[in-house]
Amino acid sequence: MIADHSHKDREEIRRIIEQPCEFVEATDGQTALELMEQYRDELAMVFLNMDLPGMDGMTMLAKLKEKGCLSTIPVIVLPEDLRDLKVAPETGVISLERFHLEAAEELRANPDKDYFIWYTGINDFSQLIDRYGFEFGNEVAHQMIRCFREYLGGNHLICRIFSDCFVGLRCMEGQIPGGSLDVIRSQMDEFFLRNHCAFSMGVHVGVYHVTPEDKATPDVGKMLACARTAQRSLKNTVGWNICTYDSEFIRALQRKQAIIGHLDQALAAGEISVFYQPQYDYFSSRLIGAEALCRWKHETLGNISPGEFIPILEESGDISKLDAFIWDTVCRKIRCWLDRGKRVPISINVSRCDILNLDLPAHFSGLLKKYDLDADLLRIEITETAYMEKSDKLISVAEDLKKLGFTIEMDDFGSGFSSLNILKDVPVDVIKLDLRFLQGESNTNKGGNIISYIIRMAQSMNMCVLAEGVETRVQADMLKSLNCGWMQGYYFARPICESDFEALLDHSVLDNVRENRNSVSHDYVQELLDRNSNSSYIFNCCLGGAAVVCYNGEKLELIMANEEAYKCIGEKRDRYMVFAKNLLEVVPADRRQIVEQTLKKTIETGLGKLEMEFSDGRWIVFVLRFLYANSGENFLFVQIEDVTDLHMMQRRLHEVKEESREHYEKLKMLTRIPGMVIFDYDVASDEMVMTLTDADGNTRQHIAAGWMERLPKENWIRPDSVDALMSTIRKVCDGSAYETVDAYALYKDKCYHNSRYHFFSIKDSLGKVYHVIGRADKLE
Repeated sequence: MIADHSHKDREEIRRIIEQPCEFVEATDGQTALELMEQYRDELAMVFLNMDLPGMDGMTMLAKLKEKGCLSTIPVIVLPEDLRDLKVAPETGVISLERFHLEAAEELRANPDKDYFIWYTGINDFSQLIDRYGFEFGNEVAHQMIRCFREYLGGNHLICRIFSDCFVGLRCMEGQIPGGSLDVIRSQMDEFFLRNHCAFSMGVHVGVYHVTPEDKATPDVGKMLACARTAQRSLKNTVGWNICTYDSEFIRALQRKQAIIGHLDQALAAGEISVFYQPQYDYFSSRLIGAEALCRWKHETLGNISPGEFIPILEESGDISKLDAFIWDTVCRKIRCWLDRGKRVPISINVSRCDILNLDLPAHFSGLLKKYDLDADLLRIEITETAYMEKSDKLISVAEDLKKLGFTIEMDDFGSGFSSLNILKDVPVDVIKLDLRFLQGESNTNKGGNIISYIIRMAQSMNMCVLAEGVETRVQADMLKSLNCGWMQGYYFARPICESDFEALLDHSVLDNVRENRNSVSHDYVQELLDRNSNSSYIFNCCLGGAAVVCYNGEKLELIMANEEAYKCIGEKRDRYMVFAKNLLEVVPADRRQIVEQTLKKTIETGLGKLEMEFSDGRWIVFVLRFLYANSGENFLFVQIEDVTDLHMMQRRLHEVKEESREHYEKLKMLTRIPGMVIFDYDVASDEMVMTLTDADGNTRQHIAAGWMERLPKENWIRPDSVDALMSTIRKVCDGSAYETVDAYALYKDKCYHNSRYHFFSIKDSLGKVYHVIGRADKLE
């Protein structure tokens, strides 16, 4: 008997068995089971394919064994070298070789049916294994196979070709399996939940629709390659996605190949040109640099957007050719501008491919030498594609460039792949903040919140912030109120060609914002007053204590203040609203003059600062910024901060210094006593300075570095006294004000003498011991 669902397999068995005999055949497990029971007394041998539909061979054999039908019937499982028919025993999934054979046979046998071949890959499968182990990863793959079988339906073939990749053939039944993919995703989410696995799984599926020509002469390898190409096109996406290899996909693929294949010719023919987007300091309205961008006018495709050709070149690895061209062009132009007396830094982009494939420090050093440039004229902008899972290479390259004097900029901070973890490790000088945070009505408040905190965080880390994508004056004024002055965007200038940028260099001050040096727009203040606006949200929630006031030379009117402002000054809103029309009435007479001087200075220079002590002992700092003037009224923005704790710490630090000075004065007096040994121990450095005074009043010092570590090893203290002495010193180091202990120490006569040691702790303003002083009195 031959039990095999493949007609070709059954023919191959008959060919191998050359002796004349009769065959009974079964194409599924249930039929095979029934035939073996029916002919058990007549069967000479059974050729069994374990991968039978309905009931697999292993289940069938188990049932036969239970019934005792196998005692006299030899069963031969089809060997691997018969047709290389490998089957994974744990899942029954067929091998790739068998998939090729059976898929071709299926297509030839059913010319009137529609089929698709699919190729699936599990994203980040290696990370899953690293986190949860190989066995669990394998179980995930098995669960995927079970889901495929259950939800794809029908008689379909499945093959697992790699640990995380599967292929299959399925009758279309009128639709591509998009709906089935959603069901499988839901089942896999439940599987991870049952196994307490916090892993966000993503799957990419490539689909190839089998054509009538494919069925006539099936080339399964070619069809799989097409499905694989569609699947690979999804590699930069997240989640569960499906892509079909169809005419539209082919056109896009051909366009992509036309772009990649034409790059060298385009660079040589001048089709690609460098554009420059100016960058300004909004406080001074002066040009501070530009970002180098590029434009491509393709020979046959026309103008191609950078948003299209840059990802294509990054994927192919050819982006480094383009970047090297831009870098060289920029350096050559900087040299020309320097020769004309114009010095302007330019930001140039560096991608992931550049970091992995080029020696960037050597490359940029060569450009500086070639064009005789200073490193500060090139700002190295790390694009979001450069942020990688294993960031060691990125960090190393950035550090080397920093040592050479280059400015390092982090692009699209917070909106792409960049993260606080990268920011912690990469030596960044400038954060480029993308105002896409403010796009979308539903996320406006959150976006403003993030922008405010990023600016404050960066400034606290001594980093500059350059906001890009600034499109309106309201946005520019909002950033200005947050103390962010460096900006670029369409409000200032679009990317412009080389000649237009050179003309701009002759002016360097932007005309349309020249008047804004010490002011912001009336529109911004109106938006600030609008409770539903983004600026109002930032004002009320993100800035700490903040207020807007109006000063006309005589009165100081309170326009608005947030709750933090009232908390800082220690008053309730209703009290200050009584004086809202003239805040100068609540200022003590002896302080009013300095307050008015600060207001006038702010109006003249754009910025002012005032620090005042209140009657209850609190210290408050007011930072003032000029907004705009209108009919003799000057509107000012005020940031308010309570610095009382800082003053208290400074006062306590002064007191501690005075206490320390008194201790040291006493210490100096003790050093004059003959026979006295004085100890001066620095806790942080573990260094002990011992001063000894002899009978004649002469002093000498002995300095021991690593004293506590060396004490048990040296012969300074008799071994039986070491533990007691070290324990006493540790108590003082841990905070005890005074401790004493008797111990035997080695003196000048080379003998151990009993001495009494006295140790005192000296603490900082936070109560932490940073110094120990003491003396030793000889008891013998």
